[in-house]
Amino acid sequence: FGGAICMSPFWPLTIGDEFLEGSAWPDTLKPVYDKVLTKHLPLPGTCPLWIDRGNMTMDQSLVPYDSMIESALQARGLQAGQDYTFRIYPGAAHDEDAWSARVTEALQFILRPAKVFALM
Repeated sequence: FGGAICMSPFWPLTIGDEFLEGSAWPDTLKPVYDKVLTKHLPLPGTCPLWIDRGNMTMDQSLVPYDSMIESALQARGLQAGQDYTFRIYPGAAHDEDAWSARVTEALQFILRPAKVFALM
């Protein structure tokens, strides 16, 4: 596909019914993300990625994952503002009203002229 919009992505992984957060995060979850994301993220210049979240309701729980996701993007060689955008919307909840309020901005980033990206 030519791009991805990830609005309020729910990054946490689970083992059974248990979320891997808190003390389990550094030792268990981060190495999994590092391995999977750095191997499977697109190459620079091939697929624009839009990632965002609010800071209310369920999106509050996504804060610990921000730096991990951004680190994985950068480790893959992706450039902020060109290959990907990561936005936080203060006051926005994890719901359809919040997503619809910002979908135009996400689409404008993803649907920029193709000359920005190299063809593979």
